Amino acid sequence: MKTLKISPNNPSFKIYNNSILIGKSYKDNFADFDTLIMGFCNDYKSTLSIPDEILYIGSNAFVDSLRLNELRFSPTSKLKSIGKNAFKHCCLENICIPASVEKIKKGAFGDMMDLKKIIIPNNSKLKEIGVRAFSHSRIKSFFVPKNVKKIGEGAFDGCRKLETVDFDLNSQLKSIDKYIFSFSSIIYITIPSTV
Repeated sequence: MKTLKISPNNPSFKIYNNSILIGKSYKDNFADFDTLIMGFCNDYKSTLSIPDEILYIGSNAFVDSLRLNELRFSPTSKLKSIGKNAFKHCCLENICIPASVEKIKKGAFGDMMDLKKIIIPNNSKLKEIGVRAFSHSRIKSFFVPKNVKKIGEGAFDGCRKLETVDFDLNSQLKSIDKYIFSFSSIIYITIPSTV
């Protein structure tokens, strides 16, 4: 999709920067526009900046966005959740997940064959990594921040280049589902004592 137009009088949706469709998580005329519903890229190699007020990136928001080259979040991002299959099949090579994110849902970054690097800050609020969240990507390493309590089934399945996974020393991890690292290149891993 190259262009989407929304009436300026529409109380439920608006377009941000001619590239992002934004809606409301609550169907209330007084609610904030806090949900990114869909992103679309007009140029061959597009860079999109996500507004700070976005709390949720919806399911399939950027699925198959082959022109999306770079995604930017500011240090003051309030993003809480990245939805199911939000970036599936995108061409991003790296992504920096804002510290405010608490949940990465099922398949959010799945089947991203160009994805090589994921940056998660030490002060991350991330609590849950969903089923197949990063499956079939080309990442080589991954840092699991201390607040993560659950890693879903097959979260890193098919990450054939994945060699190292580091857990925060104060990890609160309680649960790791099956097939989490199947078909990866991990040789040695230390699972936290909290599991």
